[in-house]
Amino acid sequence: MEKKKRINKIGIVIFVLVLITTNALTFFATRYLPVLTGKSIIISTDDKTSASYINKLLYLKEQLMNNSYYNDQFTEENLWDGALNGLMAGTGDKYAYYFNETETTAYKEESSGSYVGIGVVVGNNDDGNIEVTKVFSGSPAEAAGIQAGDVIVSADDNSLIGVAVEYGVTLIKGEAGTTVKIGVQRGTEALSFDIVRAKITYTYVDHELLDNGIGYIHIYQFAENTKDEFDAALTALQAQGAKGIIIDLRQNPGGLVTQALDIADELLPQCDMMYTVDTNGNQVMESSDANSLGLPVAVLIDEYSASASEILSVALKVNDGAVFVGETSYGKGIIQTVMPMITDKTMFKYTVYEYFGADGTKVQGVGITPDYTVEKGEAYDKMLVENIPHDQDAQLQKAIQIMQAEIGN
Repeated sequence: MEKKKRINKIGIVIFVLVLITTNALTFFATRYLPVLTGKSIIISTDDKTSASYINKLLYLKEQLMNNSYYNDQFTEENLWDGALNGLMAGTGDKYAYYFNETETTAYKEESSGSYVGIGVVVGNNDDGNIEVTKVFSGSPAEAAGIQAGDVIVSADDNSLIGVAVEYGVTLIKGEAGTTVKIGVQRGTEALSFDIVRAKITYTYVDHELLDNGIGYIHIYQFAENTKDEFDAALTALQAQGAKGIIIDLRQNPGGLVTQALDIADELLPQCDMMYTVDTNGNQVMESSDANSLGLPVAVLIDEYSASASEILSVALKVNDGAVFVGETSYGKGIIQTVMPMITDKTMFKYTVYEYFGADGTKVQGVGITPDYTVEKGEAYDKMLVENIPHDQDAQLQKAIQIMQAEIGN
């Protein structure tokens, strides 16, 4: 009798454990793991809104794949890529974007400093169109006649009006030796260029020693190696006896925030440089250490100096770390994060912070105002900065004048 009771008790315990385990697994699977089983998707019943929209997406996908008149012109992957970017667009954040595998590869190539294309830096302007912010010297685009400020409206037969720059560049790029027909709007003038794609390899920093011991460093973009190239330029100029430095950020569209902050840290003594604010109001201050360059600095900016260029600029400006010459900068005072998808080789980005100078100086929609406003002049307004002769560069000449006064020449 005792043995039978023990068996019953063991049976009850096992039953309870199985029941608890089964309930726990069911809870976990339905609440946290939407599961694909054949043609069915199990979604948490607590998230009825998501379940409803996912069902709509699946229904629309089937309708379009089977019945759209244009279904021979798109794939299922095209539809899902569009759906994911629709989700990003729903935020109202014009910088939010989902990168498919092709776009992810293109993004990483460009950040590395080598890719096949026409040799331009582009971004979405305030109208949502793709605008050229820089043309690389010696590039196919420069040879064809593309200029900074041109709006690219088409690539071959593909309209790029209102298209996200991340998608547009995949149509502009291609295999080396192939030709792409680029349609451009330049003011009221519509232009077309046949451009042969080539491998574009470039450095992000150039330097030279000007007269009277003035070092000149031109930073084109903040990419993975910009800080290393800046250090090499600075070391070379100091070895040549530079007594002051002019940093040219004109036509620099930005890039990696960390690179800009590292350069600011190198130039400034111990101080607060800038801070970020997230959606919950949390603030994080970025500060420099006690080491500094110890030389007078002037910075050149213009309306194409944006993003990371403005981060370096505001850090220097609020700490009196440099004199600024040129024109008011673009005014992009927000920061995006780029994150990989956990399921494949794609990624996405979205805005996570607004940044301010350490003293609260606002950049977003305002820009950095120079201490000395100097225009390039109509003849040089759309020309690559590096192609303007130094003796005819009014902004550079003003910076040289200021630097000569600083170093006593």
